[in-house]
Amino acid sequence: MAAILGLRVQRAERGRVDGLVTPAEWMANPFGSIHGGVLVSIADTITGLAAQTLTETGGQYRILNLSIDYLRSPDAPGPDIRAHAEVVRAGRRLATIEARLTGDDGTVYFRAHANAQLHAATSD
Repeated sequence: MAAILGLRVQRAERGRVDGLVTPAEWMANPFGSIHGGVLVSIADTITGLAAQTLTETGGQYRILNLSIDYLRSPDAPGPDIRAHAEVVRAGRRLATIEARLTGDDGTVYFRAHANAQLHAATSD
């Protein structure tokens, strides 16, 4: 999904992922801004990547729920926008992740909240 969205990971470390997305014309709604479905796909992808940073080799994760607050709509096509996700709480089986999408000028386009289920690697 990251490839379809053009999400380019800039930094990834345990519990945190930063990336860039360049809004393309295909992402636009009839009003010339990014369609809400594309925005939620960005939120799902960036929170999933943050969850993945918590898994060990062979481990898996599953996003259990995702909520998003649409604050503004970035233009499509338009300049790069920044996607950021950070784990705010992680236990052995569950993690809570917050994400946001912002412009270079600090404009916040969305805030998202996700819970992820973490699965340890299984030995076959």
